[in-house]
Amino acid sequence: RRQRQMCIRDRVDEHGPVEGSAEDQRDAEHQHAHLHPAVGRRPVTSARKTAAIASAMVAVVLGTTSCTTTKEPEPQRQFALSPAPPSFTEGDDYTVESRIPTVLDGQQVVYFDRTDGRLIMSLSGTSKSGQPSEDDPRGGALISVDPKTNEVTELARHGKPGAPRYIVDVAVAGKTVVWVETTQGNYDAMPWRLYALNLETGVEKELASYQQLGIKDPPWPSPDAIRPQVVGDDVYVVAVDRVDDQQNVVQTSAYRVPLTGGKLEKVVPKATGAWAAGRELDVLVDSTLTRWDPDRGSSGEATGAGLPADCGAFAAKGVRVACTTADGRRRLTVESTEHGRFTVDLGRNTVGYLNGTSDWVSFSTGDRAFVLDLRRGKLFSLPGSNDTGTSRLSGRSFIYVKQTSSPDAMRLVTLADKDR
Repeated sequence: RRQRQMCIRDRVDEHGPVEGSAEDQRDAEHQHAHLHPAVGRRPVTSARKTAAIASAMVAVVLGTTSCTTTKEPEPQRQFALSPAPPSFTEGDDYTVESRIPTVLDGQQVVYFDRTDGRLIMSLSGTSKSGQPSEDDPRGGALISVDPKTNEVTELARHGKPGAPRYIVDVAVAGKTVVWVETTQGNYDAMPWRLYALNLETGVEKELASYQQLGIKDPPWPSPDAIRPQVVGDDVYVVAVDRVDDQQNVVQTSAYRVPLTGGKLEKVVPKATGAWAAGRELDVLVDSTLTRWDPDRGSSGEATGAGLPADCGAFAAKGVRVACTTADGRRRLTVESTEHGRFTVDLGRNTVGYLNGTSDWVSFSTGDRAFVLDLRRGKLFSLPGSNDTGTSRLSGRSFIYVKQTSSPDAMRLVTLADKDR
């Protein structure tokens, strides 16, 4: 209405008042009298009023281009890695919220998540040479760190000198931290155990282990499967449940166990990946990313078409990412409930370390890492970063890891405002 009044008033000096609401009529007459004081406030006859209205409407129609509003440009939807995308630049594309230590008290640390402003990390026992040591009892400890003071609180530690533990991945759900750890520091095997810690009560519980599936020294599952997922009061893990050495077959499935502990229940047979998506799961089965309703158990496949994903997948609440191959070339497809659909032509590059939130998606191709800002519709390369370019966070924030020896190589960054 305000825009309509402005358009009318721009032309009222030539064509007289335009009939509309009482307020429009008064405003028009007042401005007409102000622009033409000799005319005064004489009553307008019916014929003159009709002519004035017709003339003004013609003028409005012919001049509508000067009254149209400017729409924001649509974000770009299709991208490619060649030519190289622009570099991710501090100030223009992101701001640094805080620096995250990579060394604490002489020990290397690994970042996993955050809660209540504190960082959830793990310590790796470090020898005098600066390399991880199996003899340091602090190795494999789960800790929380105050990013402002670097004050460390130990949350859990199961390793002993000569019998270290290694934390594989961590998930935070409210006041509960859930993590997977193993006794093997290499990729030969992954005899895993699943734990949960209530941060309010300090109560820790072992929820499940590889022994419940009867597989001795199970191999590592897919990289898409190592992070536990929390949906409601249950934890979901993808675990190896069949090994046939003669046929070189390793099968995985998605299992769930209550946060209070109990027996592992198979819910998605032959799943190779699983990600929490609100009250549901996105699962990778037969190279297809599919929505799954955990409340329906092993018959919980939701209706609707899945996303083909033969070379990688990732999902989080509000976003799904799938890699597909055709004629030797790979393509990344991103589906965001808020920002729409995007594609990235990867060429012949393999993709790894898929990650993201509803606002951004990151990935790597060998020694290069990239981030796609879904809000602004822009793809950036991450200078000085490779396979470990980002770590999971929420919203517009993520961890930008530069491959340097600097103690502040990890940075908590936030994407720039949408209108930049």
